[in-house]
Amino acid sequence: MKRYLKACGLAAIGLGVVSAALAEEATDNPVAINLVKLLTVQQTTAMDLGELIVGNNPDNYIYLEVGDELPGGFTLHGATSYGTPQPGVFKITGIPKSRVTITMKEGTNPRNEAKVELTIAGVYGSFSNGNTLNKDGVLNIKSGILLQYPSGATGNFTGGTYTVTIEYE
Repeated sequence: MKRYLKACGLAAIGLGVVSAALAEEATDNPVAINLVKLLTVQQTTAMDLGELIVGNNPDNYIYLEVGDELPGGFTLHGATSYGTPQPGVFKITGIPKSRVTITMKEGTNPRNEAKVELTIAGVYGSFSNGNTLNKDGVLNIKSGILLQYPSGATGNFTGGTYTVTIEYE
């Protein structure tokens, strides 16, 4: 019996030696990593169409078109303004000289005190600066809007929202 236990002990030691002989130490393994600066979006100017007079517009649309090539950076269609409507302006920051994808999406429709609702039919950006962050990692964009209003609607409409999403390409 002593011989049997001794043989088992030697067999176990022998297996340990075999498994150790099959393992090798790995050296000089490469490590790769790409740290990406978080993209941020900051609204620097809130969109405000101000006081508008709507005429006999048959389709009841108001469109604030934006673009640096337009006089003042925007044009208002379908209404006459008291004062100066203001497009939304956003500052995007991230990795310098990176390309980004910019998406704008309708959110909550604005309502007046009587709960009459305007419909946000579209939100549009001016990408005349392109979609690449400058050498400082900054890109400024403007946003315009397409609104449809019910015939005869009047009042102060508030509470409308839209979303701006920025992603690295």
